[in-house]
Amino acid sequence: MKKSLLFIFVFATTLLWQTAKAENLFSKDLYFGIQNDSDVTKLQEFLTSEGIYSGPITGNFFSLTLKAVKDYQTREGISPTAGYFGPITREKANLKLSIQIQESENQAVGETGSPAVPVIQPKTTTDVVATMQSQLNTLLQQVALLQQQLQSQQQTQQTIQDLQSQVTQQTQVLQQIQQNTTPSPVIPPPVIEKKKELKAEVYKCVAILRNAYTQKNELTTLCEIEVNYFEDNERTSGEISIWANDDGGFFGAKDCTGGEITQWESQPGVFVDTGRKGNPLTCPASFFKKSGKDGKPTAFFTYWPSATGDRMITVSVNGISDIITSSGRAIECVYDEKVEPYSGKEAIGKVVPMLSEAQCLKFGHLK
Repeated sequence: MKKSLLFIFVFATTLLWQTAKAENLFSKDLYFGIQNDSDVTKLQEFLTSEGIYSGPITGNFFSLTLKAVKDYQTREGISPTAGYFGPITREKANLKLSIQIQESENQAVGETGSPAVPVIQPKTTTDVVATMQSQLNTLLQQVALLQQQLQSQQQTQQTIQDLQSQVTQQTQVLQQIQQNTTPSPVIPPPVIEKKKELKAEVYKCVAILRNAYTQKNELTTLCEIEVNYFEDNERTSGEISIWANDDGGFFGAKDCTGGEITQWESQPGVFVDTGRKGNPLTCPASFFKKSGKDGKPTAFFTYWPSATGDRMITVSVNGISDIITSSGRAIECVYDEKVEPYSGKEAIGKVVPMLSEAQCLKFGHLK
C-alpha cells in the first residue's frame, strides 16, 4: 500500500513538473506588433537573462524587442536575422530553457531529495478570453498593415503604368515628327568683328647728358615712341605691350608691369619715382592718355637704346601688333637751357643739366 502511494506521488509530481516545464517553454511564433502578450513577456525576460535585452518588460513586441531578437539570431548563427521569433529561433531558445530547467531540477533533487514542484496558477475563463482577444487584436493589426502595404503597392503600380503610357505617347509623337519633318539647321548669329588697326612710330630721338633712369652723367640717346590704336576707325585704348630686340636697351613708363622700379634725384636727397624700366613692358588700357585736339587716347613710351644700329620694336594691343625700326641715333641735341623740352621730356629738361654745344657736337650718336 505504501509503495502504491509512493508511486502515485512520484507520478503526480513528475506530471506536474512536466506541465510546468512545458509552460516555461515557447510554443508559438512571436513577431513585431504583438501587444500585451504573456509569451512576449516571457521572451523579454529570456532575452534579458541572455544579456541582449535591456528594455522594460511590457509584453509588447516593438522596436527594442525586435532588435534584441535580431541580435540573438546573429549571435546564435540563425539566418535570416529578420527579428521574427519563429520555429528555428524558438527551438534554440527552448533548448537553452530546457537546460536551465533541468539544472534547476537537478539542484532541487540534490538539496531536497525530490524535484521542485512549481505552483501553477489555474487559468480562469476570463484569462483565456483576454489572451484570445489579445491575439485577435494582434492579427487584426497585422491584416490592417498588410492592407495598407497592398494599397500602396497598387498605387505605385498605377503610377508606373501612367508614366509608361506618357513615355509611349511622347515616343510616338517624336517618331511622327522625325518622319514627317526635317529640322531646320540652327544658324548662329554672325559674329561681327571690329576692324582693328595699330600705328606705332618713333617720334623723336634726342641726345642728353644725364640718364634719369640710370642715374649716370653720361651722353646717351632718348627716343619717344607714340602708339595709336583704332577700332572701326575710332582711336581708343587697350592693354599694350612693347618689346625690342635690344638686350641692353629698355623702355620707361609708369603704371606698367615688368622690369624694375626706378627713381632719380630731382633735388639733393629728394628721389622721385619715375615708373618702371624694362624690356618688355606691359601696361593696362588706362596707360593710354587723351592727347591732341580731338582728345583721343594715345600711348607714349621712352626708349633708351643700348647703341646705334637698327632695332626692331614690336608693339601689341588687343591681339594685333605693329613692328617699327629705330636706329638709336639722335636727330637733335639738347644743349641750351632755353630750348623747351618736348612732351615726355619736360620733367627731364627741367632737372638735368643740358649739354654744352661742344659736348653736343662731340656726341657720337648725333647725325
